[in-house]
Amino acid sequence: DYCSLPQRERTDEEESMFKYQLPGMHMLYISDRSLVLVLPDFPEGRSGTRPYIERGWCFFEFCIALAYERIAKLDEGNVKRLVRRVP
Repeated sequence: DYCSLPQRERTDEEESMFKYQLPGMHMLYISDRSLVLVLPDFPEGRSGTRPYIERGWCFFEFCIALAYERIAKLDEGNVKRLVRRVP
């Protein structure tokens, strides 16, 4: 979804497009025509301020994709660890 919608700083046109598309973004995570690829680790040599599972939007995406069985490579070690952390 990050690549699907314009990120900040947006032009007026991009802002309008963002507001129009955002309410339907959940469809990416529940559609039987898509799989969700979870990338919870930062690339080597790079770090973030918060772990993947503690980021609001990432957590939402992950939980809804998990509930609808849309996660690709669910058996991967780093994805399995996330599943165990979801209440």
